[in-house]
Amino acid sequence: MFVLHCSWIPESCDGFIQAGDFWLWIESSVEASGVAPGAAPDCLQKPEAILFLEEHLGIPLSPYERRFHFKSQKLGFLRAGKDFLTAPDPCSEMPQPTETACEIASLDVMAYRLARPFSQFLDLKRQVMTSGGPLQSAADFDFWALLVERVHLLLLSDRYIPVPRMPNDPLGREGEVHVGWSLVPEPGDPFPDDLLNVMPGRCCFFDERAFEPRSLLLHCTEVLLQRAVTHCLPPAAMVRKLRGTFFEKTFQGLGDPQPLQGAAVAESAGYWEAWRQEVAAAHEERDFTLSFQLVEAEAEDQPWRIEMGVLLAKDPSRHIPIDQFWSEWAAFSPSGSEGVSLGRLLESLGQAARIFPPLLEGLDAAVPKGIRLDLDAAFDFLERDAWVLEETGFKVLVPSWWTPQGRRKTRIRIRAGTA
Repeated sequence: MFVLHCSWIPESCDGFIQAGDFWLWIESSVEASGVAPGAAPDCLQKPEAILFLEEHLGIPLSPYERRFHFKSQKLGFLRAGKDFLTAPDPCSEMPQPTETACEIASLDVMAYRLARPFSQFLDLKRQVMTSGGPLQSAADFDFWALLVERVHLLLLSDRYIPVPRMPNDPLGREGEVHVGWSLVPEPGDPFPDDLLNVMPGRCCFFDERAFEPRSLLLHCTEVLLQRAVTHCLPPAAMVRKLRGTFFEKTFQGLGDPQPLQGAAVAESAGYWEAWRQEVAAAHEERDFTLSFQLVEAEAEDQPWRIEMGVLLAKDPSRHIPIDQFWSEWAAFSPSGSEGVSLGRLLESLGQAARIFPPLLEGLDAAVPKGIRLDLDAAFDFLERDAWVLEETGFKVLVPSWWTPQGRRKTRIRIRAGTA
């Protein structure tokens, strides 16, 4: 039996902007290695790790990855006397290294760099689920996989904005302005505090020291966000429009952390930071939810439809079709219909269209409306896009036979008909 572990390790440098990476390491379980409980973890070395990744997990490794994506990392483990403490307790319950009975013991572990964490964590979790027992994931791996999943959902929801960062430290960097991105979770979303409550203590120990849990988690989140955004460059027209502005720097990678400087830059960054705080504070309780209902074709030669609507928080039982709501908004005032502003409605429509691009067809008109789909597109929506929209806060209504209860009833009817 083998156990997958993972550590987030920031780069050690003096720069204000510091990158970091996920490092996967593989432990032979007590049953497989014969290691006594309390002994140092028995981890695969580079040749065995390469063989395990390729032969057992089916992960092809290029010559470049074999040479540069493996590294011996000095990870920290709590040790009480001669016994290593490897229990996956949360940080709030783990013994602290300041206690006389505990100390941080460093061990060299051969680790593999996860250069594509959004896809690689998903693939590895699938391998664990389908292995039937020989492969397991440790609490540290499960925690970082959960963090990556949460960040991915926030990215799909466009819950991020550009921010300035101004150092205030004794290294003489006052006056510098660095730019990057920051997540803005949905109102009521406890991220990242809810993850701190379940963060295993072992996640914070490496390089012969203990890191502050919240700082480590936020650093990981910011690096993931920056890499994801800068990996998808904006169109050339937008690049030309942003040239010479703060926003041009936001699309530069972590490898080019050159700051902006000057009194005018610092003053503008102050206004920018005030705007960011207003945006973050403005995300109060959402007063509406967009809904998308997939309507089945009435005949084989008829199209399927996705009808869009608005559900009001103050009266969830009232469902207003999007074209009717839009007309009511125009009849009221620019402040919005039913207390819902046009700007926030357009923002939600844009987020949904980014997840499911065919919705753009319904927005390409003076009044938003539903869209038509053929059979293949309808089932693609059911299998792939409907649950993503649901996970990102939209209300999705599908035919009853597609729900788990509906499919269970269908199987019962089929069995009754064949009996």
